[in-house]
Amino acid sequence: MNSAVNPNEVITLWPEGAPGSEGWKQVEGETILPPGLKVVRNVTQPSLTVYSAGPAKANGTAVIICPGGAWHFLSIDKEGTEVACWLAAHGVTAFVLRYRLLRTGDNLIAEVNENLSDRTRMAGLMQALQPLIQADGQQAVRLVRQGAAE
Repeated sequence: MNSAVNPNEVITLWPEGAPGSEGWKQVEGETILPPGLKVVRNVTQPSLTVYSAGPAKANGTAVIICPGGAWHFLSIDKEGTEVACWLAAHGVTAFVLRYRLLRTGDNLIAEVNENLSDRTRMAGLMQALQPLIQADGQQAVRLVRQGAAE
């Protein structure tokens, strides 16, 4: 990872609140999973973190990065910030998307294992969450396109 590249800005996708999850009360947080994987959980306010290429390297392209995590968390470093820093160092402005996720409690690993081991349960959870994640992705694309001249 190129530590010389730092995030420039965080853009809230839905300043008036994310539609469809207005009543969500979970608190977003970071957790370290074995063997040292930093993840973000319980996203309720989706956002884009901007990693700009320096003026000398910027080539006019942009990418939105959507870190994975089985709908339960975002692998924010390995699949987010590290990728964004590499891209920015190579001239591409990168946006790391924090999108809405399944609510998780204190025992993240057990919850992930329980949900993923029951295909019917997981399908129901995904069916309810998928439109919200899709809306977050579409809003991210709209915002990046609107700010393309910047």
